[in-house]
Amino acid sequence: MIASAIQRVLDRPHDRFMITSLADLRQAYQAELAEHWAEIAAQCDRADGIMHTIMVGMVGKTLRCAACDCPMPDAQRLNRRYCSPRCRQRARRGRSMSDRPASLAHPPPSWADRGAPPPGAWCRCCWGGRFWTERVESQGWRCMQCHPPSHLPPDEVTIAP
Repeated sequence: MIASAIQRVLDRPHDRFMITSLADLRQAYQAELAEHWAEIAAQCDRADGIMHTIMVGMVGKTLRCAACDCPMPDAQRLNRRYCSPRCRQRARRGRSMSDRPASLAHPPPSWADRGAPPPGAWCRCCWGGRFWTERVESQGWRCMQCHPPSHLPPDEVTIAP
C-alpha cells in the first residue's frame, strides 16, 4: 500500500515539485495514506486479485500430478505433488507394495477365505490396511473401514495386523 501511495504522490506534478528530500516524500505519502486509505486499499486488493488470477492460470497449466500425470485442479497450493488424496495414497502404497503380486497386495473389502491377509495388504475400496474376522466362527476377513465390526463385542473380533 505504501508503494501505491508513493506512486499517487509522484504522479501529481505539484506534489512532485514540493518534494525535496526523503523526509518530504515520507510526509507526502503518509498524508496520502491517511486521506485516501480506503481507495488505496481497494486499488491494492484489485491488483493482488489480478496477479493471483494470472499466477494460478500460469501455474495450473504446468503443474501435473506425480501419480496420474493429470493437471493439478488446485494450483493455489504449490507444495502439492498429487491431485487428490487418493493419488497420494496410491503412490505411497505403490512404492511399498511393488514387490508383491497384485492379487495379494489389494484384497477386496471382504472375502470368505479363512487365511489372514498378507502383511501390508490394503483394501481395494477404501485403501484401509486393517482387517477383522470373528474369533469363534470365522466367516471370512473384512475391512475395518468398509465393514466395521460394530455389531460384535471387542473380545469376539480378531484383527489382522
